[in-house]
Amino acid sequence: MIHRTYLASFATPEQGTGPGIDIVVSLPGSRGKPVLDPTVYPAVPNTPAPSGWNALGTGAWYYELRGRALRVPVLTGGPGFTPRTNLGYHLAIVQLDQAGGANAGAGAIPSYRLSASLALPPVANSGLQNPGSLAFTDPAYGPVIRLNDTGEFTTRTSIYPPIFLVSFALAENKDEDFGNLGHA
Repeated sequence: MIHRTYLASFATPEQGTGPGIDIVVSLPGSRGKPVLDPTVYPAVPNTPAPSGWNALGTGAWYYELRGRALRVPVLTGGPGFTPRTNLGYHLAIVQLDQAGGANAGAGAIPSYRLSASLALPPVANSGLQNPGSLAFTDPAYGPVIRLNDTGEFTTRTSIYPPIFLVSFALAENKDEDFGNLGHA
């Protein structure tokens, strides 16, 4: 398994509300230099967010705990493309309670979506559901894990912004025995 663990935070109320945050898997940042908009945090050592970043200007930030990027060898539409999560994945999100329970919606988990180079819609038959609502094109800056796409964390009564631990694990070819016995 390939495993990445991200810490991500949305804006505080006085910084405004935003569309959430895109975790760019190829731009990990680090504990000492998180990915953020340097115009919002000018005094913080940082990894500058890419141009047009989904959370640009909202005071959001993220970083991968070990500062390791996730490689996506072929982007959607490229020759030989296979979604990075095709062999299976696990994504878990936990809200870290830095406010002692003072956040509105404390304990709530944001919605998430994976861009097309990471995962295609899980149901391809449009008779079963609308698959267009689940997939979205990779932004110009690459494949992303998009948190809070529906805006459920835009109303807060606390000065403490929610911080989320995002654990993302991907299966690899070497994890599979390619047999039909149902075990590895």
